[in-house]
Amino acid sequence: MISLKFADMSEVSEQNAEIFGSKAVELKKLVELGFNVPKFFVVTQEVFDAVLELNDAKTEMEFLNTKLKGGNVKEILERQSNLISNLKIPDQIADELYKRYLKLGYHPGAVKSAFDLVKQQREIFVALRCSDPNPFLDTYTNIKGKSELIKAIKLCWMSHFSLKAYEYRQKHPAQEPIALIVQRMVLTEKAGEVDSPEQGVLRIRAFWGQTGFLRHVKPDEYFVSEETNQISSKRVGLQQHMFILDTQKESFTKRGLPEEAKDTQVLEEDEIVSIARIAHTVRQHLGNVSVEFGVSEGKTYLINVRKSISKVEIKEEKMEEQPKAEVKEVSEILEATPEVTESTHVEPEVAPSEPKEEDLGIFSGILDEIEEQPSQEAKI
Repeated sequence: MISLKFADMSEVSEQNAEIFGSKAVELKKLVELGFNVPKFFVVTQEVFDAVLELNDAKTEMEFLNTKLKGGNVKEILERQSNLISNLKIPDQIADELYKRYLKLGYHPGAVKSAFDLVKQQREIFVALRCSDPNPFLDTYTNIKGKSELIKAIKLCWMSHFSLKAYEYRQKHPAQEPIALIVQRMVLTEKAGEVDSPEQGVLRIRAFWGQTGFLRHVKPDEYFVSEETNQISSKRVGLQQHMFILDTQKESFTKRGLPEEAKDTQVLEEDEIVSIARIAHTVRQHLGNVSVEFGVSEGKTYLINVRKSISKVEIKEEKMEEQPKAEVKEVSEILEATPEVTESTHVEPEVAPSEPKEEDLGIFSGILDEIEEQPSQEAKI
């Protein structure tokens, strides 16, 4: 049973896909297959509906929905988006959201009291994406803290009401909820994505540094036979820079790649073969998808899967390449902030502040929710 309109990774199930959304179900499937998946929780549509109702905005949203057919679609969608922008997240929901967020960084077994919870809390970086596979919905990364998380949730909700997302839904009808995934981000030394540009061939694009920066670097490309798992060709990308954590600013920054790494192949031969094998297994179970991965301390993590768009669909959309939702940083939208628009998780080495007595209230009851077992991240 879903608690307070939120669902931990362990609660997600294919039987309730209409609650959790396709992407959350796919991530859970990867866990069940035995892959390393960073912990996440789902903000279900019940939260969206409750926030609308508590802001006395539900009736207006429903009225605008009825006007979409035959009305000025662009204008109506803008009104719906503005309506969401002005919503206030009630304290009860915001507090529960923050507790779930902090739990992504807890170490089970180290918490004995509510006071311990406050002492142990770390505002880690998370990513927030829509569980609907619509490629025109937004993803936000490098999110840290309660305020940024709430802002990112509203922005993701708003992206459901963009014109491109609406037009895609009209061409590809599906019963997908307005559910969101909040996922702990993994600090990686290497990262990339696997897709299939043609039948029977896997393309691995890999680069040094943090996951999420594929479009900002010149990655290596390795082509592998999906049938034999043999490397057919490869190209070193001559990457000149990478994105790393700036511990002073607690954000990710662009840095020059060390000279010795500039002409060096990112993935070793055995890593290429291993990642190709992983992608092949994923595609056997989930179909024609691309797989985002990251390598951290010798472990390969599967971060996200995306539906691959066929050439016919691309032609219909009159685009030169597969449509993808832009990955953004919350601060980029709300303030004048750094150029970095994509990033990953880390836990900066910052000493925890001393807990205050008044902080203990929001942690009431959470002790029973923390599983007395190792992390839910699966092992390959």
